[in-house]
Amino acid sequence: GWPSSWAYQGAEGVPLWFIFLTSMQITGWLVPNLVLYIDVPVEVALGRRSAKGELDRYDNQDASYFGRVRDNYNALSQVFLGMGVWEKMDGTRPIDEVVAHTTRVLKGRKLVK
Repeated sequence: GWPSSWAYQGAEGVPLWFIFLTSMQITGWLVPNLVLYIDVPVEVALGRRSAKGELDRYDNQDASYFGRVRDNYNALSQVFLGMGVWEKMDGTRPIDEVVAHTTRVLKGRKLVK
């Protein structure tokens, strides 16, 4: 979706206004009704990356790139918070807690039973 385009392509230097307008035109001005953002510090993300196995072009970026990605997500969260569609989760928590949080959010919005 376009929130990830905003974060990752923006970190590569693509102007954020261009990402937004292009995404809006392509999607017919659709905006998500829910964004689940699992936030982790850059150091944690880089540590987990080594356990992933095969890396893609984004995985091979340096810490400063991932810092920009995180900054872009946090900036975007300010837009979505006012719309009530952004759910930020602490990705440093154990996986079962993150899954439980996700499940609570989805059930609370009646997206799953």
